[in-house]
Amino acid sequence: TLQRGQTLQRGQTLQRGQTLQRGQTLQRGQTRSSWEGRQPGLSALPRSRSCDMGAAMHRLLPILLVACTASEPEETGTPEETGMPTWDSRVEGRVEDASGNPLAGLRVTLCASVCIVQESDADGQFVFRGAWPEVNVLETSNYPGEDQSTAVLAWSRGFDLVAIGEDEHIVLDEPLVVQQVSTQAELTGLQDLSFGDLRVQFDADAVMAAGLPYPAETLALGATEIPEAQWPRGVGEWTIHKAWALAVWDLRLDDGFAASATLDSPVAADREVAFLVADYTHGFREGSFFIEPAELSSDGLTLSTPVDGGIDRTTLWIAASRPVQ
Repeated sequence: TLQRGQTLQRGQTLQRGQTLQRGQTLQRGQTRSSWEGRQPGLSALPRSRSCDMGAAMHRLLPILLVACTASEPEETGTPEETGMPTWDSRVEGRVEDASGNPLAGLRVTLCASVCIVQESDADGQFVFRGAWPEVNVLETSNYPGEDQSTAVLAWSRGFDLVAIGEDEHIVLDEPLVVQQVSTQAELTGLQDLSFGDLRVQFDADAVMAAGLPYPAETLALGATEIPEAQWPRGVGEWTIHKAWALAVWDLRLDDGFAASATLDSPVAADREVAFLVADYTHGFREGSFFIEPAELSSDGLTLSTPVDGGIDRTTLWIAASRPVQ
């Protein structure tokens, strides 16, 4: 359980049911173990002990819980006591639904070498202080509403990348938008689903066998197209053609989701095309969306994953192109 204003460092994890007290932090590449009862402050762990925070974090609901093995922190105290650098960076923003309504009580994570968790207030506002000066993942980690077991089937997550400089104060000019999604439930066997201009094919039984990121005995999936005004900003040199928010968020199967997107206008044949995929762990490690290679139809109007490949997870998918590198 993470309390408002608490910070976690990249690459670190907690065991299911463990807690962090407000103000505690962990360093990149380190692991988090038993924090119950510790006082606010900063705890440093040796970098050699690492595990995958983001991969586990997104498979647990409704609160931020992660799993790994680690020993106790070796130091506890303030940043000055532990010798870790501190920054006067600040990021302010708001989280809304697609209609512009503020979403209160959502846990929002800002994560790079240091991960900070805040909860949006009654106006959907959040403020991060002490953000690490690099590209950070900005993502919601729970869903609107009190019943998370129901909300996970009806909402996607907000996700973007934010570049932060040393001691920089940023007020995000666009909200972090959480999209509502209509899902198809009780999916079994081979599936061939269409969500507007997005087609998704997958083996539902294989996805079930891989494990669901929410407590349920049946599989559900849906996608909603994101309007251009709400497209993510942190895509670098890529040009976005269309984007979709998916739910249930973070179903996983290696190369398991074959996708094809119908575009509104043709893409030039001399451009590189791909699906950019929101991937929390890749985002805070590499500072970018995960690039899933794609193929372009002869008329330039359809972008598809290759026959021998697919997308690994159901999160935010972006049909994009850029000049050939």
